Amino acid sequence: AARFSGMAEELLTADEVARMLRITTATVYTWASQGLLPEIVLPGPGRRRRYPKAAIEALLKTGTETA
Repeated sequence: AARFSGMAEELLTADEVARMLRITTATVYTWASQGLLPEIVLPGPGRRRRYPKAAIEALLKTGTETA
């Protein structure tokens, strides 16, 4: 999991989210593009995406989308 200075929220990669939800990384990207998962696109080259761990854990608890 990634943790960035100045940020209190722990962020996960698509691979980490996929393992937690038992889905493919392609599904993580699809759900994020559909607004079903909250996504943070990091600055810099490429589309480096991260997902708030708290939101993914809430999704696991409720079984519904959090976005």
